[in-house]
Amino acid sequence: MRKREFFKTSVLAATGMVLYPSESFGCTPVKNKCGFYAPRLTYSFNSVRSLYPEELLRNNYSSSVINKSRLLNNRIIKKNYKFCGGRQIFREAHLLDKNFLQNFITYYNNRLFFKSLSPNNNKFPEGALGNKIIHDFGSFEKLVLKTTDAANKLKDDGWVWIIYRKGNLEVLSTLSNENPLMKSIPLSHQGFPVVGIGIWRNSYRNKNISDNSSIIKAFWEMANWNYLNKRYNRAIDSTS
Repeated sequence: MRKREFFKTSVLAATGMVLYPSESFGCTPVKNKCGFYAPRLTYSFNSVRSLYPEELLRNNYSSSVINKSRLLNNRIIKKNYKFCGGRQIFREAHLLDKNFLQNFITYYNNRLFFKSLSPNNNKFPEGALGNKIIHDFGSFEKLVLKTTDAANKLKDDGWVWIIYRKGNLEVLSTLSNENPLMKSIPLSHQGFPVVGIGIWRNSYRNKNISDNSSIIKAFWEMANWNYLNKRYNRAIDSTS
């Protein structure tokens, strides 16, 4: 084991946390001594402003990812929580205080959303996920229509998801404080979240508009297929 890895493992053990690679949130133990952090994005908010205004993206990342990660880390230390990643948190949600759980959902959903963006992407699906999209939906265009329809059914802030369940990809939407890994939502909405698209109607400058198709269109034009393929592979591993 390399010296850096040994040090990382030692610090995590001292905090009572074990983070398995498949579920890790990329902990920075030297700074936080716990498992949540704000990932360094590979793009500027200005480069993805066709999705949402630059200021809104920056503010949302700051409040929902950076600030929430700090709150979660502090709460872990104070409550002496011991868990091995996101899926275990959802499984043991009944053991956690509601404030911690809601902060975690906000962090998880938004972290997934921001990591799913790449302004210099291929406009069409790639890799194993691309093949699965064609197999399950018939075409990428049909997937875009399904996600658009799901987005337009939301009357308030919420999420459009592509989940992996029972060997298939499915499109659905949830409220802003929900996630497909939660056991408290309907069984038909439970699964591994491969893609999560945030619909921020209350914050959006055109919040009175009833059509969210422009948000969905912009997302698919800058989807990070490399990252989403990794999530798809993780979804398969989690159910195998």
